[in-house]
Amino acid sequence: VAVDVGDTQRRQKAFDVAEQTLRQARAAAAKAPAPAAARAAALALGRLYAETAQLGRAERALIQALDPQRPAAHLALAGVHREQGRPTAALRALAPLLAQRPPPLPALRLAGEVAFAQGRYRRAIEWLGQGVAVLTERQGPEAAALMPWLHGLANAAGAAGQHAAAEGYVRRARQVAYAHDTLLPEWTPQFMALNQRLDRARSLAKGAALPPERPFRLPPPLPPAPNRALARLDEAALRARALDRATRGDFPAAARVGQRLVQHTGKGRLLLAGW
Repeated sequence: VAVDVGDTQRRQKAFDVAEQTLRQARAAAAKAPAPAAARAAALALGRLYAETAQLGRAERALIQALDPQRPAAHLALAGVHREQGRPTAALRALAPLLAQRPPPLPALRLAGEVAFAQGRYRRAIEWLGQGVAVLTERQGPEAAALMPWLHGLANAAGAAGQHAAAEGYVRRARQVAYAHDTLLPEWTPQFMALNQRLDRARSLAKGAALPPERPFRLPPPLPPAPNRALARLDEAALRARALDRATRGDFPAAARVGQRLVQHTGKGRLLLAGW
């Protein structure tokens, strides 16, 4: 109970009170002895220290909390090691979780991010790809939760020089985004920027000169749609066309179509702002 109280205090940002509560809970559990309660208190303390940037104290507390049957401590310790700039130690903390079948999704995600930061792009693709496979099996091929994984995969594949694979991940992400309208404002600009990087990397790999950046001018205003039914048709067609141009990396064309979308229907300003 004391651990739950201290953890609630931590979430409420009452860090000093939470630390005192959790330290007392850990000491009481050690005297009992109650190993599970002691590990729970150590985990809560480690999270508190990590949240307050006391990374050394967080590491020591989380080491006391390690339990292969409960992945939270391993994940928290790996996150602390990453913040300390120790990617090898982070992966070592994740190793017991990555050995499970299937590995926990948070462990695969963190391992992929750490490997990407190390420049181990193929390993990042392996771990992120496993996560996509598990998510697809559990939630379906168009699950909204796939978006950050596909973005990470496309980045890793592009960095590894696997441009065709990266474009495949972008295409799949576009299909997921079309299935969830709420994803479009958040993810469309990120994938557009990724497409631009892929185009530049492909040009450099071929030894081609990069195209000069040209100033973009908005097209002249269009007359409003004559009725609401036509406006709805215009909105769907123009939105699909704009997103198609954007995911292909043709941002001026995407912006022109987006401007038409705004002028015809009054919608699409968020998309247009990203281009």
